Amino acid sequence: TYGLRFDSFLPLDGGGSLTAEAIERGTVDVGVMFTTDGVLDEGNLVVLEDDRLLQPAENLTPIVREDAVERFGPGLVLALDRVSALLTTEALRTLNSQVALGADPAEVAHRWLQAHGSTTQEMVAQAGE
Repeated sequence: TYGLRFDSFLPLDGGGSLTAEAIERGTVDVGVMFTTDGVLDEGNLVVLEDDRLLQPAENLTPIVREDAVERFGPGLVLALDRVSALLTTEALRTLNSQVALGADPAEVAHRWLQAHGSTTQEMVAQAGE
């Protein structure tokens, strides 16, 4: 797609920590990673633009079981849709980075919701309506 030729190929972990470490150590020159990986927020790696669409879009999509919607009501769907509309790739990358550095996931999510005009309790209350 890009006309690049590499001397070798080293299979790693499909875009996880092994790939990031191999790039940072210079073991490999290029790797495929998820754009929401928190390690990308640390500034040591350069995210390249895929202007020729080598990789398919893998958009975040909230998915919930039907029995959960039946149990919590349509407010659950509204709350998830609201969060989904606000949650960008960059925001999720930052949240993942905070969790990877040891922050409590529930606290990270709560702070993010507060910063976007909501709280965890409000989201739960909306889901129960």
